[in-house]
Amino acid sequence: DITKTITLFLSPARVKNTRFLSISEKNGPQDQWIFLPALQKVKRISAGEQEGSFMGSDLSYSDMSTFGIKENADHTILTEEVFQNKNCYVVQSRTKKGEDSSYGKIITWVDKETWLTPRIEFYNKKGTDIVKIMVCENFSQEQGHWFAKKISMKTVAENHTTELDFLQVKYDVELPSGYFTTSFLQTGRVR
Repeated sequence: DITKTITLFLSPARVKNTRFLSISEKNGPQDQWIFLPALQKVKRISAGEQEGSFMGSDLSYSDMSTFGIKENADHTILTEEVFQNKNCYVVQSRTKKGEDSSYGKIITWVDKETWLTPRIEFYNKKGTDIVKIMVCENFSQEQGHWFAKKISMKTVAENHTTELDFLQVKYDVELPSGYFTTSFLQTGRVR
């Protein structure tokens, strides 16, 4: 399976027309590019840059496509707990030895009823110290798909949080493959 994501920034003015493309293979490589309008060029994000801040936010480039650990990690249910009035499984995911990941361990709260994830804790590569906390809120259903209308990512060391509010979501919209190209990043047009 290949996942392709295109992100277009419409505001604020300082990032308007910035475009970001991510292409990830299931349990395989992840390629990313960003178009910076001030420079009028497309820049490839190298593997070494993927842990860096995405657009000055608390999300990294890696977070923008996979949230860290690939599916072939070791998963363990640690406990069951109530979070945001939801009965949740608390699941630990550890990167398998030799696998490349931005995080060594992730702990996820999984709602038993909807399988949504209201909280995720991201740990350093050793899996010993918490680095970030993501909280998802205001779950809603659109076209038969559940999603969080609000997501916050907190960087623990800086005590700083980035919030994402989703005002409009559409599913099952057919998009031409031309959107998922570096040519589209450069021009903003599908050829």
